[in-house]
Amino acid sequence: MKHEFELKAALADGGVSLRRRMLATGWRLVFEGDMCDRRYDTPDRSLEGRDEVLRVRRMTAAGEHRMTAGEHRPVLGWKGPASERLGYKVRAEVETPVGDAETTAHILERLGFTEITLAIDRRVELYEKGGVRVRIEAYPRMDTLVEIEGDPRAVDERLPELGLPREAWKPWGLPEFVCRYEERTGLAARLATAAADDGPAAADDGPAAADDGPTTADDGPAAADDG
Repeated sequence: MKHEFELKAALADGGVSLRRRMLATGWRLVFEGDMCDRRYDTPDRSLEGRDEVLRVRRMTAAGEHRMTAGEHRPVLGWKGPASERLGYKVRAEVETPVGDAETTAHILERLGFTEITLAIDRRVELYEKGGVRVRIEAYPRMDTLVEIEGDPRAVDERLPELGLPREAWKPWGLPEFVCRYEERTGLAARLATAAADDGPAAADDGPAAADDGPTTADDGPAAADDG
C-alpha cells in the first residue's frame, strides 16, 4: 500500500516568488486548473472518528495543460490515519479512477456514506522534478498553500530550491492552516466556491503576531538548514 510523505506551507504572496524560483531551477509545470474534492462519511462520522478520509476528486485542466481522457476521470480515494515520521505527515493512501463523480456519489450513499463532510474547491498548479511533486493551491478565501510530496530524502534535497525556511514547512493537514488563517484574520475561511458565509470567524479582528503569517519565498539563496 502506498504511503504519502508530505509537507505544507502558507505563502504570503500567492506563490509569485515560489513560481519564479521553481521555473529558474528546472521544475516542470505539468498541470494547471481546478481541483475539487468531496469528502464522504457516515451520519455518525465514523471515518472522521478513525481519522480516515473517503474522497472523490475531480480535476479540470486550464490553458495548455490538458489531460488525457483517462487523467480527466474522477478519482476515488481513501486515506488512513495521519502520523508524523521524519518530520513529515504520513498517511496510507489508495486511489482509483472512476467512471463519473455523480454515479460514484450514489454508490457511496447506498453504502451508507451519505454525508459530505468537507467540500474543497481550489485552483492548483502542479510541478515535478526528480520524482518530487509540488502543488500550489489557491482557495476561494484562505492563505495560498504549497504542498511538497515524495520520498523524504528526495524532498529534503529539493526544499532549498523553493526558498522557504525549513521551519515554514509543517506536517499539518488543511484544518490546521484554516485555524491559523481564521485566528490571524478574524475571517471565516472559504474552501469551496459554494460557501456563502462572509462573516468573521471570531470577534477579534486585530492582527496576529508577525511570525504567525504566511511566508514569502526568499528570492536569494535558501537557508542551508534542511531540518
